[in-house]
Amino acid sequence: MDRDTWMYGLERDSNEYIVNLKDFLKVAENNRVNKGENHIWCPCKLCQNCKMLYEVNEVEEHLIVSGFMYGYTRWSRHGELLIDRNMVDIECNDDDQTDYFEDDNNDKLDDMLHDIEDEVPDKDHLKFQQLFDDAEKPLYVGCTKFTKLSAVLKLMNLKVTHGWSDKSFTDTLETLHEMLPDDNELPVSTYQAKKLMCPMGLEIERIHACPNDCMLYRDQYADLDKCVTCGTSRYKKKNETEVNDNVKKNAPAAKVLWYFPIIPRLKRLFANTKNAKLLRWHAEDRKKDGKIRHVADSPQWRNIDYEFKEFGDEIRNIRFGLSSDGINPFGNMSTQHSTWPVLLCIYNLPPWLCMKRKYIMMSLLIQGPKQPGNDIDVYLAPLIEDMKILWNSGVDVYDAYNKECFRLRAMIFCTISDFPAYANLSGYSTKGKKACPDIRVKATASVKMNKNPPRLGPLGYRGNRPRWEKEMESGEMTKVRKISSRRARDYIFARLKRDASGALRVTPQIEPIVDALVEKQNEVTQADSEIAPGSDLLVEVLGPEHPGRLRAMGYNVGLKQSIIGIKEKNRKQEVLVLKEIKDKQEDHSTLIADMREEITMLRREMAGNRNIDVTSPVVNQTSIGSAPMVDVLDNITVATECELLLPYGMVERKCAKGQVFPCGNGILHTVPMQKDHVRVSVDKIYNGYDSFPIPVPTTDAEDLGAALYSFSQWPRHAILLTKVQQYKKRQETKRMPPIANKPTVMPKKLQDSPMIQSWYSSFTSHKYVEEFHVESEPGIFGPARIETYIRPEVILEMLNREELDINCIIWYQMVLHSIIATNGANRCAFINPQSITETECDLDDMDINNKRGNRVVNDIVDTMRYHQDKHFFLAPYWQSRHWLLIVICPYQRTGYILDSVKKSGNPLDRYKVISHVERAVATYNGTTEMSHPMKWTFTNCNQQLSNWECGYYVMKWMREFVMYRQHVFPKNLWNDKNPISGKLLDELVNTWMTTFESNYMK
Repeated sequence: MDRDTWMYGLERDSNEYIVNLKDFLKVAENNRVNKGENHIWCPCKLCQNCKMLYEVNEVEEHLIVSGFMYGYTRWSRHGELLIDRNMVDIECNDDDQTDYFEDDNNDKLDDMLHDIEDEVPDKDHLKFQQLFDDAEKPLYVGCTKFTKLSAVLKLMNLKVTHGWSDKSFTDTLETLHEMLPDDNELPVSTYQAKKLMCPMGLEIERIHACPNDCMLYRDQYADLDKCVTCGTSRYKKKNETEVNDNVKKNAPAAKVLWYFPIIPRLKRLFANTKNAKLLRWHAEDRKKDGKIRHVADSPQWRNIDYEFKEFGDEIRNIRFGLSSDGINPFGNMSTQHSTWPVLLCIYNLPPWLCMKRKYIMMSLLIQGPKQPGNDIDVYLAPLIEDMKILWNSGVDVYDAYNKECFRLRAMIFCTISDFPAYANLSGYSTKGKKACPDIRVKATASVKMNKNPPRLGPLGYRGNRPRWEKEMESGEMTKVRKISSRRARDYIFARLKRDASGALRVTPQIEPIVDALVEKQNEVTQADSEIAPGSDLLVEVLGPEHPGRLRAMGYNVGLKQSIIGIKEKNRKQEVLVLKEIKDKQEDHSTLIADMREEITMLRREMAGNRNIDVTSPVVNQTSIGSAPMVDVLDNITVATECELLLPYGMVERKCAKGQVFPCGNGILHTVPMQKDHVRVSVDKIYNGYDSFPIPVPTTDAEDLGAALYSFSQWPRHAILLTKVQQYKKRQETKRMPPIANKPTVMPKKLQDSPMIQSWYSSFTSHKYVEEFHVESEPGIFGPARIETYIRPEVILEMLNREELDINCIIWYQMVLHSIIATNGANRCAFINPQSITETECDLDDMDINNKRGNRVVNDIVDTMRYHQDKHFFLAPYWQSRHWLLIVICPYQRTGYILDSVKKSGNPLDRYKVISHVERAVATYNGTTEMSHPMKWTFTNCNQQLSNWECGYYVMKWMREFVMYRQHVFPKNLWNDKNPISGKLLDELVNTWMTTFESNYMK
């Protein structure tokens, strides 16, 4: 059984967990004895390897009560130095790019150390072990944020970023060392810091160079003091007037080239199992379907494999892309300094990795301040020598993936640079006429191919044609007049020459072509031959035109004016397009018919369940939307603006905007109105509802798009008034109807809560509107505003400590959002509970034909994309008359479930929304649920005593997360199963009522 399973998947009171725990304690005890220590670091969720315990029994008790800290499957604090390679799962496909997500809070020191641990030589093993210990040793006792190595790396990064000198950095280290506790591990000098970070490293060659870019002081020139070409000193001068012969020997070099040999780095790549497998990706795991997704799909790659078969047969041979350009390393806008790095990228890797910094090799660094220009080949010499070795003979390399040695070869596959750098690297002139090499080659080839170039001038064929037609009447043009094809005549005229008198003459070079055209013309006229489709007279004589060249075409005249068959081809294309449009229209009509059939079945099902009239579509009235508007619609005397809701389904959605008219005599267009319907006009249709079938179709209109700007019948319960000024006067003297089931005596459970008693008395003694229209600000759940309605009965139920309505949860989310909206450190957002209810999930699951479009998944994805800077999403979920809270972490692909009535062994499939959340997270990350499944955790949250408290528990958990848990989550998971006190429940209700009163109950 692997560690991840027994450490986090088993119940901590099971026999399997206890047996494996004993094995861990043995490892920890042996590590303590080997190190000569008297303590063991406790890896439980509370201590998190930051607390020392002196008894094994104490550690065992902590791990049984609290469990292991998350992600501690390699026991690095208890003696393990090497990673278990069996735990590494490499899947090289398009979805792996998300595995390299960079978290700002994780410097991934462990990953860097594990990448090189297998290739550490025996002589450096102790140094590597010390580096590993420094990466895990706290900066001082009790420090949880920095280790000794991470602190030094952080400070060294600041030194490089801000250009600190070594002296200032040493002073900074000494000051910080004095500020920290006495037992801190921070180095006190720059030398110690560099020694800590670089106990063992790759080879680096520091090569002196001539400041005039003439030569490198290496090989036979290594001991010289002056350049053999220009005589400039190898070392820096004290001042500009100093003579070269007087320059002090062994002084700082005038110019330096840093060379990082690539052969040791390639050996190190293949010594790592993960990297060795990735270097085979282009041959084993690349999708080969004829599309160009990778450099290996290009013709150049295949040509190299064909021409150099021995090189191409070994899939591990490396193909580099070389890139170079000038940079200013000092971070200012001055162009007086130019340092040139030479980079190598490895095209054997997948496309999402070959350009990552981890896999790009800097082979050369050419010191400024002058750019090398065309003399860059001088500095490329060390790299070229290594590349010759890798190409000709190769080097022996150990492949950790195949567990074997092989002969590695490499080549420069291509170069990547801008145009000036291209000239420097290739030695090719990129200035002046025909600067582009490709254009120059094509132009030269075209000139050679065209033995009779035209003499047109700026007018082109069309501009010269009137003058040619006049000159064709002369006697010299008898043969040309016999050619009926205008394009063929233009071709001949453009190649004629003028004699001394200025008249056109047929040259000996063009005369055979004229004779051939006349002969072919006679054959066609006498029906001895015919011109093939898609051809013409000129093509029949001279042969097909090569790509990119059109004979006798120019000046806005295309080939289709002269070649037969173009119009016929266009007509066929138009027929295909029209057929495709017709097929789409038929599919659309079929979809609308299926939708109407489904609506009819839904009406019959609802009528059978509720024993109601099927002639009028009905909706299950819940507190999610507005209350029925029957009484209000009866009071309308003039046309009133309204919004039309979808009359089907459990959640009300707005589909159009229009006006509702007085009831009148119940007749519309001489047709009697159906029961519980009123007359409306459709003035505006919201996006996506044009094809929605109207409740009562007519011969003129069957969907909303056809009913636009006309009258229709609409169910009364699916109409939402937006302006009520027309009937407000009639309601001024009308008292609000009594609240349904309003108790005359205060419930006993409120008699011990003075705070709620006050709210109860205040609320029941005042007159309020029939419902409160609540509208959210944009940005809470997404870019759009969310509208809902809260009835007084709902508020009274909350004061009576009864089940919490969904709109109360939404209002509390608005309150919490207003608190954190201005907080720049906020990392969480909210999911609208209306869009993920059990009913919505059921409707999506039953939607076999995908007509709803996976509405739950799409709503969650839209919210995540709008709040893409947030790490956590709080989703209150209503299922089976019970509230619970789901915390979604899309980037980590984890989820946490807070259920106040959770039982041991609760299966995930009990919660219908889980599968929808997993699909939404996969869609958001661009993956699939199978390749990257989510990991779910049931938290030890508060457990309720009664059957009405779940909604209040969700409010309490959301407030806790927003206020303080989000900043260190998931390190501070809930770990309290005690029920919430009545006092805390009263505070939650008081907060809700206070904010609601200040906005709506004044």
